[in-house]
Amino acid sequence: MISDDYGLSSLYFLYTIRKKDGSELKRKMLVDKYHSTNEKFSFAVDFSRDKIDVQDKISYHFLAYDNDGVNGSKSTSSQNFVYELPSLTDLNEKRDEVQKELKNALTDVFKKTEQFQKDVNKLQKSLMNKSKSDFKNMEQVQSLKQQQQSLQEELEAIKEKMNASNEEKNKLSEQDEELLKQQEMIEEFLKEVMDDELKKLLDELEKLMEKNDQLQMKNETEKLDASSDEMKKQLDRTMEMLKRLQVNEKIDDLEKELDQLAEEQEKLEKETKEEKISEKEASKKQDELNKKFDELKKDMQELQKLNEELERPMPLDSFEQEQQDISKEMNDAKSKLDQGKKGKAGENQKKAAEQMKELSDKLNNQQESANKKQNEEDMSLIRLLLENLMALSFDQEYVMNRFGKVKDMDPAYNRLGRKQRSI
Repeated sequence: MISDDYGLSSLYFLYTIRKKDGSELKRKMLVDKYHSTNEKFSFAVDFSRDKIDVQDKISYHFLAYDNDGVNGSKSTSSQNFVYELPSLTDLNEKRDEVQKELKNALTDVFKKTEQFQKDVNKLQKSLMNKSKSDFKNMEQVQSLKQQQQSLQEELEAIKEKMNASNEEKNKLSEQDEELLKQQEMIEEFLKEVMDDELKKLLDELEKLMEKNDQLQMKNETEKLDASSDEMKKQLDRTMEMLKRLQVNEKIDDLEKELDQLAEEQEKLEKETKEEKISEKEASKKQDELNKKFDELKKDMQELQKLNEELERPMPLDSFEQEQQDISKEMNDAKSKLDQGKKGKAGENQKKAAEQMKELSDKLNNQQESANKKQNEEDMSLIRLLLENLMALSFDQEYVMNRFGKVKDMDPAYNRLGRKQRSI
């Protein structure tokens, strides 16, 4: 709400984006023009068009002009607000937490899908048991419909949460093309799981039960069992893809954080050498960088654990020796700064920065090699599946042609039946 005794003429939104390198970007946007003394307003702006990045700071306020025709138009400013974008570490930690929640949610849906399939099997047995009442069977169908609806809602919630997390991460931190492809594949998998096939089968089964069509009811429950089994398999594939995405993102995040820490180490070395900060302050900043690298080492251990959870783990080194070498250089730099040996400390700082960049490159090379190998294996598997499908197609064509040429009492009829079941 804005108001003025002389009346309002216009309202502006002003903001300044302060980049982490010290540069600034200023904008002034017209919210609206007014011709009254009181006005309610709402306003939204998309800062992403200004290519904001992690650790940027946005300060903003509103500027209102009155309509004083006697003394001239005057302006008044609102309180200044500041929004600080999360650091790369904060963003990655939030993403990790969301992915853990998504994995737990998918695991829960998978368990419920298993129970759904068990209930479908119970219904199949119940329909074969003539002593079971139609009312009891109908109750089972209604229960299955409720379970299916609940599964759909949970999957929709997972999909929305995943999309929101992807959008936030992709806006604030540039993502590798391979990661974007994996995100799209997971979204496609979830869409396939969320199709209406189960609902349609249950609706059809309900109609058949009302007609008491035993043969078609049996066929429909078999379709239902096959469909729920396929849903289970698709969820399993989605979970594995999500785990693989998490490993790839972890590697990508570690590379970025190593590069960023190397830049901070180089900056501190330069500030110390040019005496822009005191030895005491340099020692304090070096200690902070050392602690950041200790956290990165924990993330490296977490990466190994996540990789081991994959059905086919990626061939990744632990890089323990490289981590030890970097820690030694950083700790030596801190010790020499405490002793007043700035020159010697600078040598350690430079070496630590170089080693962090080298480790980042090694991680990137192993990631690219592992993903390339994975894609080649996937293509080989697809070719094998296509060959098997073609073989099955020829077998099916042969059986169908032979069925048309033999009679029910012919011994070949039973052999063809067994062949059809094996297909």
